[in-house]
Amino acid sequence: LWPQGETYYQLMQMRINEGQASFYSEKQNEPLDPERQLFDMSRAKRFRITEEGLVWLNGSEKQVPWVSLQRVIAFHDPALGKKPGQHTEPDFAAIVVVGQDANGYLYTLDCYLEKAAPAVQIAKALEMHRKWDFEMLYLEENHFQQLLKPLYLQAIEESAGSTDLRVVGVHQHLNKYQRISTLEPDISNGYLLFSEAIHPRLIDQLTLFPTTYDDGPDALQGAVAQLKKGNAQPR
Repeated sequence: LWPQGETYYQLMQMRINEGQASFYSEKQNEPLDPERQLFDMSRAKRFRITEEGLVWLNGSEKQVPWVSLQRVIAFHDPALGKKPGQHTEPDFAAIVVVGQDANGYLYTLDCYLEKAAPAVQIAKALEMHRKWDFEMLYLEENHFQQLLKPLYLQAIEESAGSTDLRVVGVHQHLNKYQRISTLEPDISNGYLLFSEAIHPRLIDQLTLFPTTYDDGPDALQGAVAQLKKGNAQPR
C-alpha cells in the first residue's frame, strides 16, 4: 500500500525475520493466535509433481506413479466476487483439486483461491479440468451458490464438446468450523499431503484458521469428504 515507505521485499523480510504471528498482527490485522490455531502446517507433508507422478518430500522419496491415483476430483466453494455490503469484504472463491492413491493417501494437487466474478470462477474450473481431468466437480449449493449450477451447464454446452466436466451439487449441513476441523487428523498423521507448488494462500488460510478467511480450507475439506466416502483409512 505504501511502496515508498515499505517495499514488498522489506515486508517479506519482516515476515521472515519477525515471524508470521507478528507480521499478520501488525501488517495484516489478522492476529495469529497459537492457542487457537488448529493446523501446524510446518509439519504437513509435501510432495513434488513430476512427469512420472508424485514424489514425497519431507525426508521421504516415495514415488507415486500417476497410474496409482485411483481418483481425482475437485470441489468448488463459490463466492460472489464483489462486496455484498458497504462495509463488508467478499469471500474468496475456492476450487481445490485432490487425488487419492491406491493406499488411501490424499494429495492436494491444485488450488484456485481468488476474489473473482462467478463467470471467471467457472472458466477457471473448466481450465483446471482440462489440466487434471478430474472425474467430478462437486459444487457447494448452499444459499446463492445453487445459482451457479445452471451457469456451469451453460458453459459446458457452449464449449461445443471440448469438455466432459460433470458437476454435482452438494449441500453442507455442519458449520464450517466443524467441517474444517475434520482435516486435522489427516494433516497431522500425514494422510493428506500438499503439493510444494500449491497456492500459498491455501497454506496461509490453514495456518491462520480459524482467525481469518476459511474458504480454501472449506473447499479442501469438501473434496476430502467426497473422496473418503466409503473408503478405509490409509495403510
